[in-house]
Amino acid sequence: MTPVPQTNLIPASTPNQTKLKLYGGVKTRTPMVQWYLEELGIAYDYISLNISAGENLKPEYLVINPMGKVPAILDGNLKLWESGAILLYLAEKYQKKPTLLDESAQVT
Repeated sequence: MTPVPQTNLIPASTPNQTKLKLYGGVKTRTPMVQWYLEELGIAYDYISLNISAGENLKPEYLVINPMGKVPAILDGNLKLWESGAILLYLAEKYQKKPTLLDESAQVT
């Protein structure tokens, strides 16, 4: 599955905050995170890593995710990986997480 092209509708950053960065690669769960960012209209930079060439195991990426897996995001000083954790973080940050227990159960 190829990554979803980004449209960057709404700026995710303010003058004191950097734009969210999404690290991913082909044949990973990255498109799921890209889809959600697009649905929320969140601006982000996509950094594609060549997994078969081992770019996800280089020291500069291991600083972001010591496990060397993708997807991962860098949101200011926050480094987060695992697609489920990223989706929950984004839902909470942008106030899209359901407040009712039964609705929340369907999301998680």
